[in-house]
Amino acid sequence: GKVEQEQEVRDSLLEIGKGGRSRQDLLFLKLAMVSLKQGGRCVMAVPNNVLFGSTRAHQKIRKQLVERFCIDAIISVDAPVFAPHTRISVSILLFRRPEVKKPERAEEVIWFYEIEEDGYSGRGRRTPSPNRSDIPDLLKRWRQYKDNGFTKPPGPKSTEVLDPESSVQCWWTTVAQIDKETYDLSPSRYRPRTEKEPERPPEEIIDELENIEGKIRSDLKKLRSRLN
Repeated sequence: GKVEQEQEVRDSLLEIGKGGRSRQDLLFLKLAMVSLKQGGRCVMAVPNNVLFGSTRAHQKIRKQLVERFCIDAIISVDAPVFAPHTRISVSILLFRRPEVKKPERAEEVIWFYEIEEDGYSGRGRRTPSPNRSDIPDLLKRWRQYKDNGFTKPPGPKSTEVLDPESSVQCWWTTVAQIDKETYDLSPSRYRPRTEKEPERPPEEIIDELENIEGKIRSDLKKLRSRLN
């Protein structure tokens, strides 16, 4: 009810507020969380340390996000996007309060997207560069994700192993894969890993070099005989 909600806000302000100005981002996020009604949605830009901060307050608020809300997406944004106002690296957090409490949510997905180009060039005075933008691709993939009810996200799953030449801009994981000790939500933590080329034994490399050297000696011998 409203009384319980107000009490939760007060308790959160007291606990998180002990960190002073460094915790203002957590206070703002917490206020948004407790303000959402069932079915309500929130889109918020947060400093990246909100996703991986190691303090008790950071971990507690992430735990509440994972357990009480549906995190639809976490979108990474390069640091200069908000320049010159700030150069802090941020992520865009999209979450919602479920309309009904779900007993089992382990298979719910969290989608990650990495924006490398935002349509502007430069890191100081930024100028429009519309041909260098990931925004159209982001919006296209978001619509696909939304149209299927946030159940089939674009991109590979975090547990997949990709070819060394592969590059991914979006990927996803499940609530079950989230670290239940730290509740770390860093996109890089759940990025699919690439398969490294197997290392060759030194003996094999030496044998190959000797074969190449032998072939070169043979070709040089043939060339010398022709010259004579």
